[in-house]
Amino acid sequence: VPVIALLFVAGALGAAMIRFGAPRAIGLAQDNLRAGVAPVREVMDGLAIVAAGCLLIVPGFLTDAAGLLLLVPWVRRGVGHALLYRALSP
Repeated sequence: VPVIALLFVAGALGAAMIRFGAPRAIGLAQDNLRAGVAPVREVMDGLAIVAAGCLLIVPGFLTDAAGLLLLVPWVRRGVGHALLYRALSP
């Protein structure tokens, strides 16, 4: 019973992250665009929050651990930097 309860809690947390975290990141990106600044960090944070929410919704402890790690800001930045480096390197 506790394992099933933890899975439901993780799923609810993931849904909440997608519902509330993503629009906040989009708003910050729009604010930066209005200020004339490229919103790279905000877009990467938004994508990481949505990915974390999706990983938390999928049942399983490894996906929950990965989703929780993506909620940590310095982990999000590191993953974002690694993805950008990989995408921009020839």
